Amino acid sequence: MRRISLRAILITFALALVLAPTALAQAKSLYWERYDVDITAQPNGDLRVVENQVIVFTSGVFREGYAELATRNTEGIDDVTVSENGQPYTFESIISNGDEGAYTTEKTDSGNISVIWAMGPTRNTTRSFELAYTVHGAIRRYPEGNEFQWNAISPGLHDFEIRASTVTLHMPSVDVMMTSVAQVFSRRAVGVILTGMGNDGHDGMKAIKAAQGRTIAQDEASCVIYSMPKGVVDSGLADKIVPLDKIAGEIANMV
Repeated sequence: MRRISLRAILITFALALVLAPTALAQAKSLYWERYDVDITAQPNGDLRVVENQVIVFTSGVFREGYAELATRNTEGIDDVTVSENGQPYTFESIISNGDEGAYTTEKTDSGNISVIWAMGPTRNTTRSFELAYTVHGAIRRYPEGNEFQWNAISPGLHDFEIRASTVTLHMPSVDVMMTSVAQVFSRRAVGVILTGMGNDGHDGMKAIKAAQGRTIAQDEASCVIYSMPKGVVDSGLADKIVPLDKIAGEIANMV
């Protein structure tokens, strides 16, 4: 009986050793009060991404921040920076808990990019971090149109609750470019508006018309998304409305 009792005690003690770290890990908790992602598409197809994370640390002591950036459907991620309330963290190839204000990046086994920053002991408080980086190759270009195939907030890469989030995508402005063309070339300018979503290009085509330039809109039948040409056509700003395969000929006629 003594042997059985001793064995029972040893098993209980062993279980306590196994369960204790788990209990400690579960005692640490947080949630994202805000997780906002601002994405700006560059003319070369790259994306400059800025994440603004407002994190509420509710229990336990956290010493490092961690983010995993998904590289699926990209050609890579670089130019990573970390800051807090406008104060940049310093990049180090290796960091430890004592390197408060430093950050580093590593490649995970799955090919993602992990970002770790030493923020010092943190508990029962709210802190705001900005994580910025460049994504290459997320916009794929095809003859029938471009595709954007990248998750701004990837499912499965966050262990705690995200309570509120917005993702904003800024595309290069057609209006700005066309307005500049109108100002420089005036009546020699030719504006062409193709398939696309939204109304970008409307004011630019209006500026070209006001400068006595010529304008062409893609017709609805050959468009994937008719929104951008439709706004121009409905406003009477298109001198010509033609299928995609006829646009080059119209440009040649106008110049």
